[in-house]
Amino acid sequence: MEDGYPGTALHTFLRALQVLGRLEAMIKAMAMENDVLGMELVREQLPQRVRTSRGGKPRVGRSAAAKEGTADGTDELEGF
Repeated sequence: MEDGYPGTALHTFLRALQVLGRLEAMIKAMAMENDVLGMELVREQLPQRVRTSRGGKPRVGRSAAAKEGTADGTDELEGF
């Protein structure tokens, strides 16, 4: 590890940090909140909001067939 051998396992470095009392500092340094570039890349991969051509919110309502379902206005599936 001291010679910089590239095949040294990560757990070996982490164990050395634990023995030296520096493991918490490594955990803080590796936190995603501290990785500005990584967070920006994640934000770019998030899906974008879909907007209608009018620019307004899409209307969600019952169709005419659903409105005609019952004459007295009660729901057929009441209680579910």
